[in-house]
This record gives sequence, structure tokens and C-alpha cells, in this order.
Amino acid sequence: MSTDEMVVRAARFATDLWRTMNGHDIRSTSTADGVCANDSVLRCSFLALWQWIWPKACFAVLKVQSWRCQHEDTPRYKRLGAPKVLQVYPEETAASETEERSYEPLLQLVSNELDRQLWRGEMVTRAYEHYKQQSSSLTNSNTATSTSSNSDGTDPQQQQHMPPIVRDAAFKHGGWVTSTSRQRRQLQLDGGVAVTKIRMSVKGPE
Repeated sequence: MSTDEMVVRAARFATDLWRTMNGHDIRSTSTADGVCANDSVLRCSFLALWQWIWPKACFAVLKVQSWRCQHEDTPRYKRLGAPKVLQVYPEETAASETEERSYEPLLQLVSNELDRQLWRGEMVTRAYEHYKQQSSSLTNSNTATSTSSNSDGTDPQQQQHMPPIVRDAAFKHGGWVTSTSRQRRQLQLDGGVAVTKIRMSVKGPE
């Protein structure tokens, strides 16, 4: 089997998978009688399989599509089975570009918000490091002044910056409050008690 035949074979498999998960019946020309036409769970499963095999794009399909302009009418193009591979027509490309342009303001808004959050996270980290340096220098120079009150009567220890939160498994799955509370409790920064060991005693019958 030549390289081109292997490319077309992979591209035809991707085409059949794409048509199937979009509700088409690959055994006929029908576009609404496939196994996924009324089964959303199976469609999501096929979509997950597609994204697992080709995270960005199927390069075999793109390769065969690049042959269409120059070799569409050649006997070898038809003998390889390339006409059965998923094709992208100029009308679809124009519609896709129009849709992407309509999303540009939203994408720009999301990008700006991500930049803001990154900047805020960096500033929190730097503020905490700056506080730790100042706190250690004040403690070493004069311990009495570190326990004195501010001009507004508040305790300076109550205004310290908290350490940044580590993005653990709970944080990545959306449990931000749980992750923050657990990390603060482990460092004894929430005013509670960090329990590390529990001892249980069992009394015998009296």
C-alpha cells in the first residue's frame, strides 16, 4: 500500500466518523437516518473519539482536500477513492469565515479578561512576596513594633496578604471555594484549627 493510499484510507475513515456523528447514514445518501440522528449520547461519544484521535484537525482529510483543485479529474484521484473524502466547498468556507468574524468581539472580550486575571494573579503573588520580605525584616529588627497597632487601631497582622492558591484538582474541576478553604485550613490561615491526626479511644465495659 502506497503512502497516498494510506492517507486516503485514513481520510475516508475520518469522513465516515464525521458523517456518522452528524446523523448521516454512511450506507446511503440519507442525511437524517443515521444512528446518531436521535442518540445524543452516542454522538457525544463519537465526538470525544474524534477529538481524542485528532485534537486539532485530521491532517489526512486536509491532505486529500488539497489534491482536489489539481487532480480532481485524474483517473488516479478517482481510483484512490478520494472523491469519497469529506470536501469543503467555497460556499462553506465563506459561511465559516462570516461566522468567525461575528465572534471576534466575544473572543476579544475573553482574551482581555484572561489577561486581566493573569495580571491580577501575578500582582497578588508579588504582593505576598513583598509582604513576607517586609515582615521578616521588621521581625528581625524590632519585634515590639510588629505587634503595635496601626493609626486606625487595626492589628497589622490582620492585614497581611494571603499566599496564592495552588490550582489543585478541586480547583481545576470548579471547586474554587473548597480548594481555597482546604488550603487555608492546612496553613492555619483561616482562624480555625488544622487537624492532622485523630485519636480514638475505646473504653471497655465497666
